[in-house]
Amino acid sequence: GRELEVAREVGAGQVLYADLHYWYGPLAPYLNAFLYACFGTRSETLTAAGLVSAGAMTAVLYVLARRYADRLGAAMIATAFVYLCAFGHYLENDIFNWATPYAYAATYGMLAATASLLALVRFGETGGRVWLGVSLVALGLTLLSKLEPTAAVLLAHGAFLVAAWLGGARGLAVAVGGYTVVAVSVAATMGWFT
Repeated sequence: GRELEVAREVGAGQVLYADLHYWYGPLAPYLNAFLYACFGTRSETLTAAGLVSAGAMTAVLYVLARRYADRLGAAMIATAFVYLCAFGHYLENDIFNWATPYAYAATYGMLAATASLLALVRFGETGGRVWLGVSLVALGLTLLSKLEPTAAVLLAHGAFLVAAWLGGARGLAVAVGGYTVVAVSVAATMGWFT
């Protein structure tokens, strides 16, 4: 109920953290309020958002796994996600899955973090700045979601920076500049709420 109601109240003009108590970052309530504005304020709207994010996560996991495994291995990873996470049934009320999550901040954050990791891997492979940009945008979205996916993606980016620094990567200055833009953007967003 909280996920449905907070997004409805944000859509009605309430401001997160000032008018509404919310434990996580602002990404999910504002995205869900936007979806309500586009598709109507009802539970089916957010269930569809959960299904779309589950489908996107399945695809991202498959593509990421293909970097390191054959088609069968990648398909098994994607299938395991669908079975165990996207539609997992751990309790009778099924709130710990992607179709109807306990917190959309968690699912949106995990999707953004995994997309950031995939783009970071592609940047490491190709050196293309577009991949770095995609990775940094997804990092910023993760920072605006929930603590757990944020911690994981920060560790991945930290490992990337250390490896790039030790390896004497040419694009390290560009990457650091990009991280600065992300940090300032997220700080400005959170500062707006305070």
